[in-house]
Amino acid sequence: MLKKTKRLLIKYNRFIITGLLVALQLVWMTVFYLSAMANNIYITTAIRVVSLFFIIYILNNKDSPSFKLPWCLLIAIVPFFGILLYFLFGNGNPTRKMRKKIKEAKYSIPDGYIQALREESIIATQSIQNERDRQTDNYLVNSCAMPAFRNGGLKYFSTGEDMFRDMMPVLRSAEKFIFLEFFIIEESKMWSEILEALLERAEKGVDVRIIYDDFGSMAAVPKNYHKTLEKLHKNIRCIKFNQVLPFSYFSANCRDHRKIAVIDGKYAYTGGLNIADRYINLTSPYGYWKDGGVRIDGYAADSFTLMFSRMWNAFREDKIDTSGIIGIANNSKYSRGVVHPYCDMPHDRQEITENILIDMITRAKDRIYIFAPYLIIGYELRIVLCNAAKRGVDVKIITPGIPDKKIVHRLSRANYRTLMESGIEIYRYTPGFIHSKVYLTDSDTALVSTANMDYRSLYLLYECGVYLKDVPEIADIEKDMNHTLGVSERVELDDLDRDGLFTRLFDSVLRAFETLF
Repeated sequence: MLKKTKRLLIKYNRFIITGLLVALQLVWMTVFYLSAMANNIYITTAIRVVSLFFIIYILNNKDSPSFKLPWCLLIAIVPFFGILLYFLFGNGNPTRKMRKKIKEAKYSIPDGYIQALREESIIATQSIQNERDRQTDNYLVNSCAMPAFRNGGLKYFSTGEDMFRDMMPVLRSAEKFIFLEFFIIEESKMWSEILEALLERAEKGVDVRIIYDDFGSMAAVPKNYHKTLEKLHKNIRCIKFNQVLPFSYFSANCRDHRKIAVIDGKYAYTGGLNIADRYINLTSPYGYWKDGGVRIDGYAADSFTLMFSRMWNAFREDKIDTSGIIGIANNSKYSRGVVHPYCDMPHDRQEITENILIDMITRAKDRIYIFAPYLIIGYELRIVLCNAAKRGVDVKIITPGIPDKKIVHRLSRANYRTLMESGIEIYRYTPGFIHSKVYLTDSDTALVSTANMDYRSLYLLYECGVYLKDVPEIADIEKDMNHTLGVSERVELDDLDRDGLFTRLFDSVLRAFETLF
């Protein structure tokens, strides 16, 4: 028992120290602030003037009104702390250095392949019969420079363990390269099995490159784990993305929330799955963990190769030469429908995932089914969802039955009433926690994404996903959603009415600051 406790303390050491250091800074600044406010009217006036100009600055930036107003309110109530917290957590832009590196990241693509991609994208888009649907694909092409593909092979996974079981033999068969990019990598049984396969392939000359987010993995791996991995084999290289430094400016935003695995340019995996035992139910801290994603076969996998390569080449000198590793897929089988991979990056300020969701919801005629681990949405999404329900569309949102973050779940619940009063049905996944991020409309359109329905994912994080139109596998997604509804419990307005006065007041406060979470 003592050894287990010691291991846990070591595991969370960085997280605890970081929190204590930030708290120490806040305490020191509090003492300074209160002393200045009590003894010097000029400092008090100066802080108020600075706060006013800061509020004007926030109101004039390009952020969503849903994001700006809570920060303005916080700064108006507690000027000093509001400004401090905004610098730490409110700035949605990457640092200038990070933005410049990613913007200037280069990868080489053969001219002939570029032309082939353009032609394939045009053919794929034109295969969609509805003109309005073609415009949606054109939006993705123009927004993130990612082409559309005719279905070259797609497999949907309704659970994390199914996706993991499918991925392992593909990893073990890699001949040229393996690229892994995850928000969380945790020292676990799942990671041990993956790492064993990576070492085996590295020994065979396979190029293995790994990116993990420092904030997401802070409590899951040791501080310099990226260096530990590189010491294991010369063919294994690793990036710790956006390192957290307690005593210098860092943003809790602009994290790499993507989940990508690319093998030889022939197969790409994406979805909700991180690398930790709970994602494949080897441990069950929140009941059954429902996750999932997709495997993409063929030329469409190249889009994920390029996504990874751009991130890698932005931060490492050992660049990836993509000219030799794209366009080599030999397993494409054209059929009906369109597969459209995309990336969503905060530095371009385009909010691609949110725009696609709004487009899907606005055009839905019969049904909208959503897996939502977190339901913290801004004004725009709330309006289109409510309007869809009011015009007669069957809107069902499935949320967790057992939350992983209680305060965030409470905030999600605070959004229920407005949605339900418009006719939207909300369900609790009673077996446990639902982490899958899947969106379905009208049985012919779907989005499988790494992005949650919250402000942080839609505006502040690096995300990715796959937009699907008229592909046969959408039937598998609909089947999974219907099955999940069958084991979920519908939330009724009477359930919300049983909340006490204090709880309702607390929910109101949470909603006033919901985009800060």
